[in-house]
Amino acid sequence: MLWRPVTRLPAALVPIVQVLAAASLYIYVIHWQALELLWGHPVAAFVGSLATGIAYWWTWTRPVAAAWGVISQRIRRSGSRHRPAT
Repeated sequence: MLWRPVTRLPAALVPIVQVLAAASLYIYVIHWQALELLWGHPVAAFVGSLATGIAYWWTWTRPVAAAWGVISQRIRRSGSRHRPAT
């Protein structure tokens, strides 16, 4: 994928690939815990790692995105009230 800037996929797979790409760091970070619990069951460990990583990503990014939206909205509001007169 490094040398191919565009990879064609069926449209139905695009949302799945987007979620996996967005959550890939979280999947990597948490997969050891899922693997430890499901050692000896490779398919369950794989699915469990993906599910746990995606849940971890979703749990972490939603509140952060919401907080960032509130903070930036407050900054925009305060910036419009306190502009120096020219």
